[in-house]
Amino acid sequence: MDTRHEADGVDRERRAALLLGLAAGVSAAVAGEGREAHAQQTGAAGRPDVRQAVEAFVTKYLDAYNGKDAAGVAALYTADGFLVPPGPITTGRENIEKAWRAVFDAGRTGLRYDIQEVQAEGNAVWSVGRFTVMAPDESGVLQERQGNFANIYQWEGDGLKFRVHAFNFLPP
Repeated sequence: MDTRHEADGVDRERRAALLLGLAAGVSAAVAGEGREAHAQQTGAAGRPDVRQAVEAFVTKYLDAYNGKDAAGVAALYTADGFLVPPGPITTGRENIEKAWRAVFDAGRTGLRYDIQEVQAEGNAVWSVGRFTVMAPDESGVLQERQGNFANIYQWEGDGLKFRVHAFNFLPP
């Protein structure tokens, strides 16, 4: 068994399990019911409607992101959460904060989300959709970029936190 750790501290087995689980969630979204059916689901113990909970969470995320608040964005992850961008996977709030600070320092801004699907699975909630963001090109000029996201949230108290936050950019 290969247990070598990558530079970001996530071993290959854990990375493969994470990506397989994420792929299964996305596959379920594609094969699942319509958006309205997902929006009607309610979490355990009388939790709020999951779509409303995700939308409230995303509002907090967008406010922190568009305010270039790396600590505020990192606080929205579980203590052992994963950030899965195009590139190396990052885990843990301190590392996630550093990763977002680098993104904001590079000039990325103006994030918008379009949530396509939301579903609850026990203590977890997942969502998939599209995003648009202003990101600098090779010359440093801000360009609108689009991409897809697949997020797994975990209930903490009455709210949600990112357990896995994965996204990619579509080709320009």
